[in-house]
Amino acid sequence: MRFSSKNLAAFYYQLGTLVQAGMPIQKAMVSMRNSSPRAMRSAVTALSAAIGGGSPLHEAMELCGNRFPQLDRHTINMTERSGALDVGLLSLSRYYESRAAARSKLIAGSIYPVLLLTAGVFVANVPALFLSAINGKPYTALRYLWDTGGLLARLALIGWGAMFLLRWSLT
Repeated sequence: MRFSSKNLAAFYYQLGTLVQAGMPIQKAMVSMRNSSPRAMRSAVTALSAAIGGGSPLHEAMELCGNRFPQLDRHTINMTERSGALDVGLLSLSRYYESRAAARSKLIAGSIYPVLLLTAGVFVANVPALFLSAINGKPYTALRYLWDTGGLLARLALIGWGAMFLLRWSLT
């Protein structure tokens, strides 16, 4: 499972700042064991052990499997070779900060339409519920809940499928 954009942004910022201040990467990783984002602490411990054993950071990241994206590993490999690891780490931090901000904005922007759709589904059959008849048949509260809940479940399934396809296509 990959790390979230917020966690990666914090991790790269902390590590980039320590490296920029002149701290050797081995000591920076040891100091980050307790200060890194909680979800990343086991990976930071593994990275620290691998770096302490003499591996460069990008190779240590490969030992963590797919938890770090390939783009990150490549960027860190290139910046390690050029001697500008701090610049690469801080650039990755800015990238993930902007990605997390865009995701938050997207989610915040979709809340209102989802609420309107949900309200529309519940309101659509309210007149029939109070008039107690649709096409001459009695319309009960149980039937109302079945109709609205069923429609919301179908819409949620469609939304989940669309999100799955979007995530799959962006991976």
